[in-house]
Amino acid sequence: MNKIFAEHTNPALSIDINKIVSIISPERIYLLSVIHQKKEIQSIFVEDPPEEHLIEALNILVLTSESEKRSNDELQDIIENRLEIIIPVTAFVMQAVQFKEWLKKEHPFALRVVQNASLYFDACMIPLNLPDYFDELTAKEFLREELEHKIRKAIEFLAGAELFLVRKQFEMAAFHLHQAVEQIYTGIIRFKTGFQVQTHNLDKLYRYSKYLMPGLKDVFPRGVEKESKLFQCLQKAYLGSRYNPEFSIKYEMVSILFERVNKLLILCQSIIRTRLITA
Repeated sequence: MNKIFAEHTNPALSIDINKIVSIISPERIYLLSVIHQKKEIQSIFVEDPPEEHLIEALNILVLTSESEKRSNDELQDIIENRLEIIIPVTAFVMQAVQFKEWLKKEHPFALRVVQNASLYFDACMIPLNLPDYFDELTAKEFLREELEHKIRKAIEFLAGAELFLVRKQFEMAAFHLHQAVEQIYTGIIRFKTGFQVQTHNLDKLYRYSKYLMPGLKDVFPRGVEKESKLFQCLQKAYLGSRYNPEFSIKYEMVSILFERVNKLLILCQSIIRTRLITA
């Protein structure tokens, strides 16, 4: 028997998640992040007006059933772009049987989800059990080492971008900046959540990571056409710089991108510095 857990009473949230359940027929849905925006009312006619908290965005994990034939990417696209849901949502999608195996192997992402995330929907077909023992310190150290490796690779890609800038090969400089951003985003996602994302799609990586650290989403802000074009140009550089002879980017744009990627790197490095200080 399916179970819907109603601890989140926001009507819009309930409508959106229920719509996902009806279309996808998942095994489970976990709420990973509910991002709130405080709405403050100030009025001379109201004493002690109440604060309102609007849901700005939602991150969920959708575990699919064994009978699901559609790919994870297709399901993610359906959830995020085709359902006309009210709240902007970013969906992690994976098979429930794979998640169960991760749990058996003490995968840090699976453990964090089961231990800490809010379970919204459960089809009650695949039981999930926590392992008897989990060495959290060892897992954190492993993730820290992976992040340091990602940071080193990002530094090398930045150095490559700087070299191509000097040589006035701006398209190849943009490609190296793309690769640096990919390393930084995937490193942050892996370190903060335990989830290892394998994609070259910077927009997807941005959406997965933007609420994981203060200031992260502000390096490449959205909502302004100029900023959107800047990020799109960086995304296009992955293929365009190597395979599209018509792809072109000017020095001014590459220079701005270089500065932004360097800010992103410094922000990522602050994770390691903070941990060293608090250790």
